[in-house]
Amino acid sequence: MEEKEYESAVLAYLDDIYRLACSITGNEADAADISQVVFIRLTKTEKEFETSRHLKNWLLKCTANESRSLLRSFWRKNVFSQEDWMEPEVKPQDPILLYLRDLIQGLSKTDRAILLLYYWQDYDQKEIGSLLNMSPGAVSMRLLRIRKKLKTKLTEGKTNHE
Repeated sequence: MEEKEYESAVLAYLDDIYRLACSITGNEADAADISQVVFIRLTKTEKEFETSRHLKNWLLKCTANESRSLLRSFWRKNVFSQEDWMEPEVKPQDPILLYLRDLIQGLSKTDRAILLLYYWQDYDQKEIGSLLNMSPGAVSMRLLRIRKKLKTKLTEGKTNHE
């Protein structure tokens, strides 16, 4: 891959890669590291990408794999994360958005990744299944359950805030 192609790939997909890694790991520092590793892998690959969609799929698949590898690693299981000892960054936001973010953060890592890929990245269920090593039917069922769970919690939250 030529330097110009690499730079355009980084500019086009860095945010997507970072968000997916963050949704799987739940950790911004790990997501930044994973993003860097994925783009280093891109410089080393001999693979020819037919389309930009093919490149993006490859990058997202690498991101999902790297994220899962990190979660399984000895280091991750036996060392404190950066968030354990750092003060959280305070970002004033709309209370509704904060509540929704908290609901989404309460989902499993896989469910968060499915939501991100489906609603923010516009991937279909077959593509998500391929990226996360799931069948399209399993993705469809998870989406149905996620929507139901979020709807229930949003309805409960609305009742509690009135």
